[in-house]
Amino acid sequence: MIQVCYGVTIVSFLGAVHWGVAMSSSLGMASAQAAQMANEAFIYSVLPSLAAWPVALMEPGAGSMVLAMLLPACYLADFARRNKGLPQWYMALRVPLTLAATFGMLLTATRQVHLEFDRAQQISSRAAAEASK
Repeated sequence: MIQVCYGVTIVSFLGAVHWGVAMSSSLGMASAQAAQMANEAFIYSVLPSLAAWPVALMEPGAGSMVLAMLLPACYLADFARRNKGLPQWYMALRVPLTLAATFGMLLTATRQVHLEFDRAQQISSRAAAEASK
């Protein structure tokens, strides 16, 4: 469960980066186009949090799977916005970190599925043992 909550925090942070970019770019806005770009960044910046925080209420296996989809989705959104204020080093850093975090979430999901399968087998075995008495 801790890993899922940490993943939710990471996804929220990924949106917050765009809030910071929008704040810094909106300080010296000289054109309507710059204002539009900042507004788009502000809107995008809250979407990852809105998508991620309900995951904290999910079972760990399902939540990990959702986060394993949200992390690459955030990367793709960042990639699409890479020329709109994000530094080059940030995108270079995002590739290995996104892969590692996604892999971690998939491992958590796999572990949770395995635990649920074991629990179901134990319940089934107990029920069968009681039925045969």
